[in-house]
Amino acid sequence: MSTALFEGFSQAGVIAGLGLHNAIIIIYSLQTDNPKGVLEVSHLFSTLQVCMKYSTLLLSALAALLCGCELVGGETDVILSLPSLPDWLGELSADVGYQVEWLDVSGRAQRRTIAADSRRVVIRLPKLYNTAVLVYPVIPADGNGSPYYRLLPGGALFPHHVLDSGRMKLSWSAGAVACVMRELSVLTGHPERYNAVRLQRELEQRTGADPWSVNLDALVAQLLTGAFRVTSIRPAERFRVEIAVPAGVWHSENLLRPAEQTAAPQEQPLLELELARGIHRLFHASGGWVLTVVVEDDGTPRWTLLQRG
Repeated sequence: MSTALFEGFSQAGVIAGLGLHNAIIIIYSLQTDNPKGVLEVSHLFSTLQVCMKYSTLLLSALAALLCGCELVGGETDVILSLPSLPDWLGELSADVGYQVEWLDVSGRAQRRTIAADSRRVVIRLPKLYNTAVLVYPVIPADGNGSPYYRLLPGGALFPHHVLDSGRMKLSWSAGAVACVMRELSVLTGHPERYNAVRLQRELEQRTGADPWSVNLDALVAQLLTGAFRVTSIRPAERFRVEIAVPAGVWHSENLLRPAEQTAAPQEQPLLELELARGIHRLFHASGGWVLTVVVEDDGTPRWTLLQRG
Protein backbone atom coordinates (compact mmCIF):
# COMPACT_ATOMS: atom_id res chain seq x y z
CA MET A 1 0.00 0.00 0.00
CA SER A 2 1.37 3.38 -0.97
CA THR A 3 1.63 5.77 1.95
CA ALA A 4 2.18 8.92 -0.11
CA LEU A 5 -1.26 10.26 0.66
CA PHE A 6 -1.48 9.05 4.24
CA GLU A 7 1.90 10.24 5.44
CA GLY A 8 1.75 10.63 9.20
CA PHE A 9 -1.08 8.14 9.71
CA SER A 10 -0.84 4.46 10.63
CA GLN A 11 -2.38 2.03 8.16
CA ALA A 12 -4.79 0.81 10.83
CA GLY A 13 -5.82 4.37 11.57
CA VAL A 14 -6.57 5.01 7.89
CA ILE A 15 -8.71 1.90 7.56
CA ALA A 16 -10.55 2.59 10.81
CA GLY A 17 -11.12 6.18 9.83
CA LEU A 18 -12.55 5.22 6.44
CA GLY A 19 -14.79 2.39 7.59
CA LEU A 20 -15.97 1.90 4.01
CA HIS A 21 -16.67 -1.16 1.84
CA ASN A 22 -16.43 -1.25 -1.95
CA ALA A 23 -15.92 2.51 -1.81
CA ILE A 24 -14.61 5.09 -4.19
CA ILE A 25 -13.06 8.03 -2.40
CA ILE A 26 -12.10 11.25 -4.10
CA ILE A 27 -9.46 13.06 -2.09
CA TYR A 28 -8.23 16.37 -3.40
CA SER A 29 -4.55 16.51 -2.70
CA LEU A 30 -1.21 17.79 -3.82
CA GLN A 31 0.66 15.04 -2.05
CA THR A 32 1.34 12.76 -5.01
CA ASP A 33 3.51 13.00 -8.08
CA ASN A 34 1.45 10.34 -9.86
CA PRO A 35 0.73 11.95 -13.23
CA LYS A 36 -2.47 9.94 -13.66
CA GLY A 37 -3.72 11.03 -10.28
CA VAL A 38 -5.08 7.60 -9.34
CA LEU A 39 -3.69 5.39 -6.59
CA GLU A 40 -4.97 1.84 -6.17
CA VAL A 41 -5.16 0.81 -2.50
CA SER A 42 -5.83 -2.83 -1.77
CA HIS A 43 -6.76 -4.14 1.68
CA LEU A 44 -9.16 -6.62 3.33
CA PHE A 45 -12.03 -5.09 1.44
CA SER A 46 -12.38 -4.41 -2.26
CA THR A 47 -10.02 -2.01 -3.98
CA LEU A 48 -10.29 1.62 -3.06
CA GLN A 49 -9.63 4.06 -5.83
CA VAL A 50 -8.07 7.11 -4.30
CA CYS A 51 -8.36 9.69 -7.02
CA MET A 52 -5.72 12.28 -6.34
CA LYS A 53 -6.28 15.48 -8.18
CA TYR A 54 -3.68 18.17 -8.59
CA SER A 55 -6.40 20.67 -7.93
CA THR A 56 -6.52 21.22 -4.19
CA LEU A 57 -4.58 20.29 -1.09
CA LEU A 58 -7.14 18.30 0.94
CA LEU A 59 -10.91 18.18 0.89
CA SER A 60 -11.79 19.25 4.40
CA ALA A 61 -14.66 16.86 5.06
CA LEU A 62 -12.72 13.75 4.11
CA ALA A 63 -9.65 15.00 5.89
CA ALA A 64 -11.72 15.21 9.04
CA LEU A 65 -12.48 11.49 8.71
CA LEU A 66 -8.84 10.68 8.22
CA CYS A 67 -7.77 12.77 11.20
CA GLY A 68 -9.15 10.44 13.82
CA CYS A 69 -5.64 10.33 15.28
CA GLU A 70 -3.55 13.41 16.00
CA LEU A 71 -0.28 13.60 14.09
CA VAL A 72 1.46 15.07 17.10
CA GLY A 73 0.36 16.77 20.31
CA GLY A 74 1.47 19.06 23.08
CA GLU A 75 4.03 21.85 22.87
CA THR A 76 7.74 22.22 22.37
CA ASP A 77 10.35 24.97 22.73
CA VAL A 78 11.79 26.00 19.37
CA ILE A 79 14.87 28.14 18.73
CA LEU A 80 14.24 30.52 15.84
CA SER A 81 16.95 31.68 13.47
CA LEU A 82 15.75 34.98 11.97
CA PRO A 83 16.73 36.20 8.49
CA SER A 84 19.05 39.16 8.28
CA LEU A 85 17.59 42.61 7.62
CA PRO A 86 18.71 44.49 4.49
CA ASP A 87 21.23 47.26 5.05
CA TRP A 88 18.97 49.98 3.65
CA LEU A 89 16.59 49.63 6.60
CA GLY A 90 19.32 50.85 8.91
CA GLU A 91 19.54 54.05 6.88
CA LEU A 92 15.88 54.77 7.61
CA SER A 93 16.11 54.17 11.34
CA ALA A 94 18.70 52.99 13.83
CA ASP A 95 15.93 51.24 15.77
CA VAL A 96 14.65 48.82 13.13
CA GLY A 97 13.90 45.34 14.41
CA TYR A 98 11.62 42.33 14.14
CA GLN A 99 8.19 41.28 15.26
CA VAL A 100 7.65 37.52 15.51
CA GLU A 101 4.08 36.16 15.46
CA TRP A 102 2.62 32.67 15.90
CA LEU A 103 -0.42 30.84 17.29
CA ASP A 104 -0.03 29.04 20.60
CA VAL A 105 -1.45 25.60 21.43
CA SER A 106 -4.85 27.12 22.25
CA GLY A 107 -4.96 29.07 18.98
CA ARG A 108 -4.28 32.47 20.53
CA ALA A 109 -2.08 34.88 18.60
CA GLN A 110 1.30 35.63 20.19
CA ARG A 111 3.74 38.40 19.31
CA ARG A 112 7.26 39.21 20.40
CA THR A 113 9.40 42.22 19.46
CA ILE A 114 13.07 41.48 18.82
CA ALA A 115 15.98 43.89 18.39
CA ALA A 116 17.78 43.82 15.04
CA ASP A 117 20.97 42.44 16.59
CA SER A 118 19.14 39.59 18.37
CA ARG A 119 18.51 37.08 15.61
CA ARG A 120 18.05 34.15 17.99
CA VAL A 121 14.83 33.74 19.96
CA VAL A 122 13.07 30.85 21.70
CA ILE A 123 9.31 30.44 21.47
CA ARG A 124 6.88 27.69 22.45
CA LEU A 125 4.98 26.09 19.55
CA PRO A 126 2.24 23.47 19.33
CA LYS A 127 3.63 20.22 17.93
CA LEU A 128 1.35 20.34 14.91
CA TYR A 129 2.36 19.97 11.28
CA ASN A 130 2.41 23.23 9.28
CA THR A 131 2.38 25.50 12.32
CA ALA A 132 3.37 28.89 10.90
CA VAL A 133 5.76 31.43 12.40
CA LEU A 134 5.96 34.91 10.84
CA VAL A 135 8.69 37.52 11.21
CA TYR A 136 8.04 41.14 10.20
CA PRO A 137 10.73 43.77 9.65
CA VAL A 138 9.63 46.79 11.67
CA ILE A 139 10.43 50.48 11.16
CA PRO A 140 9.38 52.23 14.39
CA ALA A 141 7.74 55.62 14.70
CA ASP A 142 10.37 58.32 15.17
CA GLY A 143 8.66 60.70 17.60
CA ASN A 144 8.37 63.43 14.96
CA GLY A 145 5.08 62.31 13.50
CA SER A 146 6.47 59.60 11.23
CA PRO A 147 4.37 56.45 11.63
CA TYR A 148 5.35 52.89 12.38
CA TYR A 149 5.70 50.51 9.41
CA ARG A 150 5.79 46.74 9.02
CA LEU A 151 7.16 45.25 5.82
CA LEU A 152 5.92 41.99 4.30
CA PRO A 153 6.96 39.11 6.55
CA GLY A 154 9.28 36.18 6.27
CA GLY A 155 8.32 32.91 7.85
CA ALA A 156 8.76 29.21 8.45
CA LEU A 157 6.65 26.10 9.02
CA PHE A 158 7.05 23.63 11.87
CA PRO A 159 8.57 21.10 11.59
CA HIS A 160 9.52 21.39 7.92
CA HIS A 161 12.00 24.24 8.37
CA VAL A 162 13.69 22.86 11.47
CA LEU A 163 17.35 22.17 10.69
CA ASP A 164 19.46 19.25 11.90
CA SER A 165 20.82 21.60 14.56
CA GLY A 166 17.31 21.85 16.00
CA ARG A 167 16.89 25.48 15.02
CA MET A 168 13.96 26.61 12.92
CA LYS A 169 15.17 28.75 10.05
CA LEU A 170 12.91 31.58 8.96
CA SER A 171 13.35 33.08 5.50
CA TRP A 172 11.85 35.89 3.45
CA SER A 173 10.94 33.39 0.71
CA ALA A 174 8.68 31.37 3.05
CA GLY A 175 6.71 34.36 4.29
CA ALA A 176 3.80 34.03 1.86
CA VAL A 177 3.16 30.33 2.50
CA ALA A 178 3.44 30.95 6.24
CA CYS A 179 0.76 33.65 5.96
CA VAL A 180 -1.50 31.25 4.07
CA MET A 181 -1.03 28.49 6.64
CA ARG A 182 -1.63 30.84 9.58
CA GLU A 183 -4.87 32.02 8.00
CA LEU A 184 -5.97 28.42 7.45
CA SER A 185 -5.05 27.66 11.07
CA VAL A 186 -7.21 30.54 12.30
CA LEU A 187 -10.16 29.56 10.09
CA THR A 188 -10.06 25.77 10.47
CA GLY A 189 -7.81 24.92 13.43
CA HIS A 190 -6.24 22.18 11.30
CA PRO A 191 -3.20 23.32 9.30
CA GLU A 192 -1.97 19.72 9.20
CA ARG A 193 -4.61 18.88 6.61
CA TYR A 194 -2.79 20.81 3.90
CA ASN A 195 0.38 19.99 2.01
CA ALA A 196 2.18 23.23 2.78
CA VAL A 197 5.57 22.04 1.52
CA ARG A 198 4.17 21.38 -1.93
CA LEU A 199 2.24 24.64 -1.83
CA GLN A 200 5.42 26.58 -1.09
CA ARG A 201 7.23 24.89 -3.95
CA GLU A 202 4.42 25.61 -6.41
CA LEU A 203 4.18 29.23 -5.28
CA GLU A 204 7.88 29.81 -5.85
CA GLN A 205 8.03 28.00 -9.18
CA ARG A 206 4.91 29.54 -10.67
CA THR A 207 5.59 33.15 -9.66
CA GLY A 208 9.26 33.58 -10.55
CA ALA A 209 10.19 33.27 -6.85
CA ASP A 210 7.84 36.11 -5.82
CA PRO A 211 4.82 34.46 -4.15
CA TRP A 212 3.60 37.86 -2.93
CA SER A 213 2.60 38.55 -6.53
CA VAL A 214 -0.34 36.14 -6.05
CA ASN A 215 -3.67 37.18 -4.54
CA LEU A 216 -3.22 35.17 -1.33
CA ASP A 217 -6.70 35.99 0.01
CA ALA A 218 -8.24 34.41 -3.09
CA LEU A 219 -5.92 31.42 -2.74
CA VAL A 220 -7.03 30.83 0.86
CA ALA A 221 -10.68 31.06 -0.18
CA GLN A 222 -10.10 28.47 -2.90
CA LEU A 223 -8.40 26.11 -0.46
CA LEU A 224 -11.30 26.40 1.97
CA THR A 225 -13.96 25.71 -0.66
CA GLY A 226 -12.10 22.97 -2.53
CA ALA A 227 -11.89 25.11 -5.69
CA PHE A 228 -8.09 25.34 -5.61
CA ARG A 229 -6.01 24.33 -8.64
CA VAL A 230 -2.26 24.70 -8.92
CA THR A 231 -2.91 26.42 -12.23
CA SER A 232 -4.66 29.11 -10.16
CA ILE A 233 -1.23 30.14 -8.87
CA ARG A 234 -0.27 32.97 -11.14
CA PRO A 235 0.70 36.61 -10.62
CA ALA A 236 -2.22 38.95 -10.16
CA GLU A 237 -3.01 41.54 -12.84
CA ARG A 238 -0.70 44.53 -12.64
CA PHE A 239 -1.15 48.14 -13.70
CA ARG A 240 1.46 50.58 -14.89
CA VAL A 241 1.95 53.50 -12.52
CA GLU A 242 4.23 56.52 -12.99
CA ILE A 243 4.82 58.79 -9.99
CA ALA A 244 6.93 61.91 -9.67
CA VAL A 245 9.24 61.32 -6.69
CA PRO A 246 12.67 62.35 -5.40
CA ALA A 247 15.43 60.85 -7.54
CA GLY A 248 17.29 57.76 -6.42
CA VAL A 249 16.76 54.17 -5.37
CA TRP A 250 13.44 53.02 -3.92
CA HIS A 251 13.07 49.78 -1.96
CA SER A 252 9.89 47.73 -1.83
CA GLU A 253 8.23 46.46 1.34
CA ASN A 254 8.48 43.10 -0.43
CA LEU A 255 12.06 42.06 0.28
CA LEU A 256 11.95 39.52 -2.54
CA ARG A 257 11.74 42.28 -5.14
CA PRO A 258 14.70 44.25 -6.47
CA ALA A 259 15.03 47.95 -5.80
CA GLU A 260 13.51 50.44 -8.24
CA GLN A 261 15.55 53.25 -9.79
CA THR A 262 13.90 56.50 -10.85
CA ALA A 263 13.98 57.53 -14.47
CA ALA A 264 14.64 61.18 -15.26
CA PRO A 265 12.78 62.36 -18.36
CA GLN A 266 13.51 66.05 -18.78
CA GLU A 267 13.79 67.51 -15.25
CA GLN A 268 11.23 65.48 -13.24
CA PRO A 269 12.33 62.10 -11.85
CA LEU A 270 9.69 59.41 -12.29
CA LEU A 271 9.22 56.09 -10.55
CA GLU A 272 7.82 53.62 -13.08
CA LEU A 273 6.05 50.70 -11.40
CA GLU A 274 3.93 47.66 -12.24
CA LEU A 275 1.54 47.16 -9.29
CA ALA A 276 -1.38 44.87 -8.51
CA ARG A 277 -4.55 46.06 -6.82
CA GLY A 278 -4.11 46.93 -3.16
CA ILE A 279 -1.71 48.88 -0.95
CA HIS A 280 2.02 49.09 -1.68
CA ARG A 281 4.88 50.88 0.08
CA LEU A 282 8.31 51.88 -1.13
CA PHE A 283 11.13 53.48 0.82
CA HIS A 284 13.83 55.96 -0.23
CA ALA A 285 16.42 55.09 2.40
CA SER A 286 18.94 57.89 1.94
CA GLY A 287 16.27 60.62 1.84
CA GLY A 288 13.95 59.11 4.44
CA TRP A 289 10.98 59.15 2.05
CA VAL A 290 8.04 56.73 2.26
CA LEU A 291 5.75 56.30 -0.75
CA THR A 292 2.35 54.64 -0.19
CA VAL A 293 0.44 53.68 -3.35
CA VAL A 294 -3.13 52.40 -3.42
CA VAL A 295 -4.28 50.75 -6.66
CA GLU A 296 -8.08 50.71 -6.86
CA ASP A 297 -10.13 47.84 -8.29
CA ASP A 298 -10.30 49.56 -11.66
CA GLY A 299 -6.51 50.06 -11.70
CA THR A 300 -6.60 53.74 -10.78
CA PRO A 301 -3.64 54.65 -8.52
CA ARG A 302 -3.49 57.22 -5.74
CA TRP A 303 -0.51 57.86 -3.50
CA THR A 304 0.98 59.80 -0.63
CA LEU A 305 4.60 60.77 -0.12
CA LEU A 306 5.96 61.41 3.38
CA GLN A 307 9.44 62.15 4.68
CA ARG A 308 10.49 60.70 8.02
CA GLY A 309 11.94 63.00 10.64
